[in-house]
Amino acid sequence: MNCLSVVIPTYNRQQILAQNLLCLAAQTLNNNAFEVIVVDDGSDDNTRDMIQNLTNTLPFKLRYFYHNNRGPGYTQNRGILEAEHSLILLLADDALATPGLLQEHLRLHQLHPEPQLAVAGKMLQSPELPDTLFLKNWDPWENCYLESFEELEYIYFWGCNLSFKRSLLIEHGLFLERKGAAMEDVELGFRLTCKAGMQLLYGKHALCYHQHAETIESACTRAYERGLNFDLLMDNVTDPFLYARLRLLGQPAYKPLSTDLEPCEQLFGTDKMVQREKWRLCVWRRVLYQLLFSSYTVHALWLPLIKAAHHYPVLEPLVDKRIINGTVLYFLNAGIHELHRRQQSKHDTTATGQKI
Repeated sequence: MNCLSVVIPTYNRQQILAQNLLCLAAQTLNNNAFEVIVVDDGSDDNTRDMIQNLTNTLPFKLRYFYHNNRGPGYTQNRGILEAEHSLILLLADDALATPGLLQEHLRLHQLHPEPQLAVAGKMLQSPELPDTLFLKNWDPWENCYLESFEELEYIYFWGCNLSFKRSLLIEHGLFLERKGAAMEDVELGFRLTCKAGMQLLYGKHALCYHQHAETIESACTRAYERGLNFDLLMDNVTDPFLYARLRLLGQPAYKPLSTDLEPCEQLFGTDKMVQREKWRLCVWRRVLYQLLFSSYTVHALWLPLIKAAHHYPVLEPLVDKRIINGTVLYFLNAGIHELHRRQQSKHDTTATGQKI
């Protein structure tokens, strides 16, 4: 296992993708030890022309595939299926690799050749991004929390800086395909844990910088879309504590299901008394969250405050990570509630038609 295939799904990110490829050209790993596969999910910018112009200037093997817009799951799957090497690194198109990224992923897999072993690399916001209030407080990868762990749960199986043996997915299933923003990577992480006993290591030194100028508006929009597609998780992840992990207790579509993973023990340990106490704490946190981040408070208080603090630094001390995370989480909840409403409406319409 001395070579790897870097798979980069992309959609309308021409400029950032060019930076991504230039970072891969500066790797400490020998250029003959990896290939790069760019899979274009129907971009209508100049991505194809940019790739053609760069291909002959890059020191590594670069292959480019294009298809009409099908979503991230289909795009990732195509890259995995086209890969020539037994080790895959999924890399987001807006993730800028540090020079030792590929060598570190390869090193960890050489130390752990087990077929079920996967590695989640570290993601940080790029220091080149604007120093905005939102970006200073936005940490979707939970770096502060993960720093103390060497092995992670399946919910951190995120396809932005993630390596695994190609055989693991070929034998146990690829990403589910959904055109909109969903959590197909979390679903796959759960499925691989169930079927193959996947172990997910945290590669703290396999570092990428996220080069995307996220805003509160774009984060909330994507969270809402993920909520609309949350049935992908509800229908496939039989882990009753998934909602606790994602801080989504109290959802109307929540269904406590049985599982062979014993998630209660994974999440809260084996002591039943401790399990009950920690679960009760999760419930109370959920109740507190619902009081602080209701439809009224988010639209009348938190969003206006975050936006105002962006323009008026004197207001910045009033906004912290908890307010920003809670606001974004509200929109994920809102998307799930809308999904539930649509499902119920469809069910009622079907039932009415059957009665007639």
